[in-house]
Amino acid sequence: MGGRTIAVSVTVLGILGCQTEPRGSRAQPLDPADCAPALRKEPAYVSKSPKYCLLVFGAKAETRVWLVLDLASEPWQREAHKDAVYVDRNGNGDLTEPGERVACTPREQTHHFSFAPHASVTYSPNFQIGEIVERNGTARHTDLTLEVDSYVQTYRPCHLSVKLNGRHTQEAGNGLLRFADRPQDAPVIYLNGPLAMRLHKWTGTLVMPADAPAFYEEQKMARGQPFDLCAQLGTPGRGDTFAALSTEAVPAGMHPVADIEFRPQDPGKPRVKMRIPLKQRG
Repeated sequence: MGGRTIAVSVTVLGILGCQTEPRGSRAQPLDPADCAPALRKEPAYVSKSPKYCLLVFGAKAETRVWLVLDLASEPWQREAHKDAVYVDRNGNGDLTEPGERVACTPREQTHHFSFAPHASVTYSPNFQIGEIVERNGTARHTDLTLEVDSYVQTYRPCHLSVKLNGRHTQEAGNGLLRFADRPQDAPVIYLNGPLAMRLHKWTGTLVMPADAPAFYEEQKMARGQPFDLCAQLGTPGRGDTFAALSTEAVPAGMHPVADIEFRPQDPGKPRVKMRIPLKQRG
């Protein structure tokens, strides 16, 4: 029976429900029409194709912050002075106000390839955006950071992180976070919102087809083969985004629990059920 694929149904049970959201509620997907305030005024961008993303904060997603990435340099060019991200900190739709342009701090990466006479150097843009204050004036989030990687197909994936109220980190970007060419198509990242759980997509295989968007293929469970089952606690957004909380945000004695059902080969036999607590933290 070794190597035979087993079809399973996995449910990750929520933890901390009484502390994160009212009983009976759940994190709902964001409606684009409810999220995106209009960008009233934009600067003269250096790049020909600025990229858009929308951040929303709070239980009711009332704080909304546009990010517009203006990348004029390529990963192999040491010209970070050309790059910037514009941040609509006060949510009024005007990106031309003082303090809303954040300059780039590049990170140099050296790559060594077989048979190459010299090392290859690339530059990853890094933007230290800093503090975001929610509309209620009491929630102050610090260390908002945006990092941009080299190309995946024709776009450059991004990774975003922030410390909620200066404490626990919440981050989005599974290696495929793609800012949009137009505001109306922008991904929405939901931070400091109602919590939900999901299986961790990084456990799958990254697939990059030539004529379609890259994606993570579901990892299959097979008899006799080791399998990593990982869960994330966070908030889903729009555009397949998920803002995951760091593990230190969850008390040490609380763990997600996976309910697994193994479908038998013989249809007449009952399914085998297992309940496994996921105690190891990444």
